Amino acid sequence: MDSLTSICEALFPPLDPPSKLDHHQPINNTIKSFYRSSGSQKPIPSEVSGVMKDRGLPEAVLLVDDNSHNAAWEAIDYEPDTTTTHNKANNQGRPLEIGIIETLYETPSTLFQSLTNKGLDVREDPKDNLYKIKCDVVIVGSGCGGGVAAAILAAVGQKVVVLEKGNYYTAPDYSSLEGPTMNELMEKGGMIPTTDGAVMLLAGSTVGGGTAVNWSAALNTPDPVLKSGLRNKG
Repeated sequence: MDSLTSICEALFPPLDPPSKLDHHQPINNTIKSFYRSSGSQKPIPSEVSGVMKDRGLPEAVLLVDDNSHNAAWEAIDYEPDTTTTHNKANNQGRPLEIGIIETLYETPSTLFQSLTNKGLDVREDPKDNLYKIKCDVVIVGSGCGGGVAAAILAAVGQKVVVLEKGNYYTAPDYSSLEGPTMNELMEKGGMIPTTDGAVMLLAGSTVGGGTAVNWSAALNTPDPVLKSGLRNKG
């Protein structure tokens, strides 16, 4: 563990804080602590060892205390918007609940009943120890391709079953932390290397696929920008 701790500090060494910021304000203790943080601080080495054991790859881990607060937030003037998440929890609920079966919470005995309750024709095959579901179309993956195809086929009366290996999350399920959210939404927590290890790949692994992640990063163009463009282009 000492060797791993040394490696973590070599990758993320502490820095000497500047005497003043760019806007000439004095450096407070929070910013000094941010600069002096390093990869050798707990719980980074132990977290990295766990990730290396589970995935065989190192992972950058955020400095988070027992209250899920990142020490860097105050230094960069960031504050999580917990109010928005709370409002979504009250207003949104789980919109796909009516049609989804989360096998994570099912047992062999309850799965049959859950499938039947969703209106599916299910028959047990004791010989092969499996359930046979009668439907018109099976779609693997619930991303932008599979989800749209399923909606179009269902709209014309087809009995559609969508298979998704990821779990179903809604706004109230998410924290404000990148690490846990990556584990929830991305295949292998977003740590998939190419064969030569030169490139890391990001692949969605949740209901909605990568689209559930990417649409959240597509922000509406601000009105002043749109108006400026109209003025410039006539």
